[in-house]
Amino acid sequence: CCNLSDSFETNPSVDVSYTDGVTGIRQIQMLGLSGNYTQITTENIPEIRGLAGSYGLTFIPGPWIEGVQVTKGTGSVANGYESITGQINIEEKKPDTAEKLYINGYANNMSRLETTANWTHQLNDRWSTALLTHANGTFSKIDDNNDGFLDVPLGGQLNVINRWEYSNPSGIEAQFAIKALTDKRQAGQNDFNPSTEKLTTAHYGLGIAIQQYQLTSKVGYVFPQQKYKSIGLIFSALGYNNQSYYGLNQYNAKQGSLYTNLIYQSTIGSSVHKFRTGISLVSDHYNETFANANFQRQEFVPGTFFEYTFAPG
Repeated sequence: CCNLSDSFETNPSVDVSYTDGVTGIRQIQMLGLSGNYTQITTENIPEIRGLAGSYGLTFIPGPWIEGVQVTKGTGSVANGYESITGQINIEEKKPDTAEKLYINGYANNMSRLETTANWTHQLNDRWSTALLTHANGTFSKIDDNNDGFLDVPLGGQLNVINRWEYSNPSGIEAQFAIKALTDKRQAGQNDFNPSTEKLTTAHYGLGIAIQQYQLTSKVGYVFPQQKYKSIGLIFSALGYNNQSYYGLNQYNAKQGSLYTNLIYQSTIGSSVHKFRTGISLVSDHYNETFANANFQRQEFVPGTFFEYTFAPG
């Protein structure tokens, strides 16, 4: 059941807290600092960042997760420059290792319903594919403390990933993924009716509608006679759209992001001395509107990096 935000309950390095009691948003803290200072990647691809940072932990269902790697302090420079307090990398289930068919369902007394269906198929000796689907929702109003406000936001999420993996004995490896997500929430007073009372003073209410789409690819080559030497290219394109209202105020936001990273790794003399080097490019465009004010900005960060590791024994 659940999602990534529920996966750190017993981790001593990562604290999870509710930052907004109305919307139910959960964020993390690492080493006592806000999650904004922690770099969160999915298979070394930046995904939960920018405008999606507030909700991103709820966008990765638990049954999709193969493993979570937590690094305290600054992370590897090969994964970007945004890691300050630490780095969290999520490994999702892959076509060549995941279950051929996995279906589960979950329900609790807070009217939360979830279902997940994962399917993988080996097309031939080189290609494999996987379809990961997840849906969840809360459909009944809960107000156990009788304060007139919903304890848990209403709404639901639909989340789909189609993955492809290619493996060639000659040393060529490739992964491709298409991700699509829609998430809608409604919160506020119990008697709030969004169809007739939206943006009015009859009852306080809020609504959040998010759509996110992403295309990722990882293509690499491992030298057959020199397994320690490889070169790889990582690419990601992401589109994020948030249309929300809070009481009498409307907030609309869009984010478009491109990320590419070319990495070469090898050794110096022996496997004791390892290094990684490459070039990267991060481009983000933000367009936000709140209370009739518009905020736009463009961030374009090209870079190069070099990392040396001394690993005796």
